Amino acid sequence: MQRHWLFDLDDTLHHAGAQVFPLITLRMTSYIMQHLQVDENEAHRLRKLYWRCYGATLGGLVRHHRIDADHFLRSTHDMAELLP
Repeated sequence: MQRHWLFDLDDTLHHAGAQVFPLITLRMTSYIMQHLQVDENEAHRLRKLYWRCYGATLGGLVRHHRIDADHFLRSTHDMAELLP
C-alpha cells in the first residue's frame, strides 16, 4: 500500500483565512450525529477518538461504522461556497 501526503502550504485547497477548520469540524460532527444517530456529545467523542487512534476521523468511521469515505468527504469538506 502506498501512502501519499498532501500539504496545502499556500491555502489553495482550503482557504485558512475563512476559518475553514472550525466549519469542517462542525460539519463532521453533524454528519456523525445524523449517520450514526448519536447526540452531539457522542459525536464529538467519536470524532476525537478516531482522530487520535487513526490520524483522521474518517479512518474510524470507515473501520467501525462502514461509512462511505467519498460521501463523508463530499458532505463535510466541500468549501466551494467560501471561494470568491
